[in-house]
Amino acid sequence: MITDKDNELAFKAHAGTPQWADGPSQITNLGTYLLMLALFGLAFYASSAWPAEWVADTLPFTGVTENHVAVVYSGLILAPLTWAFWCYLVVYFTRYTVTDQKILKRVGVLNVQIDYVELYRVKDYQLQKPLLLRIFGLGTVRVQTSDRSRPLFHLVGIRDSENVGMSIRTLSEAKRLERGVRELDVSSAG
Repeated sequence: MITDKDNELAFKAHAGTPQWADGPSQITNLGTYLLMLALFGLAFYASSAWPAEWVADTLPFTGVTENHVAVVYSGLILAPLTWAFWCYLVVYFTRYTVTDQKILKRVGVLNVQIDYVELYRVKDYQLQKPLLLRIFGLGTVRVQTSDRSRPLFHLVGIRDSENVGMSIRTLSEAKRLERGVRELDVSSAG
């Protein structure tokens, strides 16, 4: 009987020898964390400034009780925390791997999806280092490929992005030479 572990080992053997592996930094969630913190603080302040008894008393003919208001306040307080935790998990379970044959991106908390691009299909790469990522020594490598289903492949918020980009370039050129693949750009001139 073939197990998930057997499938994973067979997939790894097919993918090649790992050259680099890492995941995105949680810094990529910084904006989400700050927004959720602000919403949490606002909800907490609202529950403190307007107690459930007072809100229920100001709405006497609506049938709203203190319990209803307490449930709403609890939801308003827990929703930002839950969303921030979910965003944390998404980044935590995202993994990038560059092998001597492919670039793999494994994403998923409950359901896992693995996307890959053969290195010989890499046409170009671009390094992006916006200010926030650069402050923390991070960057994003955007890989342009000839794969029709995945023309752009992003490795977001990674450490040592310059060396990763150069490794992808070197490995893709070696794989193209090994396979005898050449790029042909065809433009439709009118």
